[in-house]
Amino acid sequence: MTTFTTLLQQKLPATLLNSQQRQQIATYLELLERWNQHYNLTAIRDPQRMVTHHILDSLSLLPWIHGERIIDIGTG
Repeated sequence: MTTFTTLLQQKLPATLLNSQQRQQIATYLELLERWNQHYNLTAIRDPQRMVTHHILDSLSLLPWIHGERIIDIGTG
């Protein structure tokens, strides 16, 4: 079990995402950590902060997202 998998299990409610979704997010974070060492993609380098600042912040919107299609307009 990877660090990110463990952190996601600790931080996310069990009913929020299924196991496949959790694994996909863990894989994403592993890749982000790997490539961030070479290309400085984000200033956040601590695994725990990566989970809270990148993932949990994004998932906080889930209760208000409905439907099969959404658009992320973004601000940055």
